[in-house]
Amino acid sequence: MIVERIHEWARVQPARAAVVHNGRVVAYDAFAHAIDQARRCLRQFDPPAGATALVMVNNMFDAWVLNLALRAEGLTTVAVQTL
Repeated sequence: MIVERIHEWARVQPARAAVVHNGRVVAYDAFAHAIDQARRCLRQFDPPAGATALVMVNNMFDAWVLNLALRAEGLTTVAVQTL
């Protein structure tokens, strides 16, 4: 799974660029931390595995983090663009 790979890269190359969003470079360690933080937040709602959760995001970086966190928790993801 991609989340495990991100954590592996964060362990081996923590300062290496994982994501560039709006000119801001996010290293693997920060990317992995953001995913873990989102997973902890999701767990407090205790969604059952296989369920669908609706989340709203303000930017693409948050969308990537939440998508990976949701999938890592066994939840289904669907992207909807708003105007």
